Amino acid sequence: MPTGYDETRKDHVTNFYYGTHEDCDQNRVEILQMEEDRFLIRMEGQIADVNWGNSKPPTRVSVQAWFVEGS
Repeated sequence: MPTGYDETRKDHVTNFYYGTHEDCDQNRVEILQMEEDRFLIRMEGQIADVNWGNSKPPTRVSVQAWFVEGS
C-alpha cells in the first residue's frame, strides 16, 4: 500500500490516529507468524507529524499485534 488514500475507490485504505486522523503512507504489512487460529502481523508506514504543522519529517509508525480468527 504505497498511499493511504486510494484514488480509484475515492476512499481511505489506512487511517491512523496520531493527534488527528491522517493517512498512513508507504505501508508495509508483514505476516510474522501463523498458528492454527491466529496471526502475528506487523504494519509499518509513515504519517505526517501533526504536532509541527508538517514542518518536520514524517513519523515512522510500527504496530505489531496478534489477530485471532473468528473472534
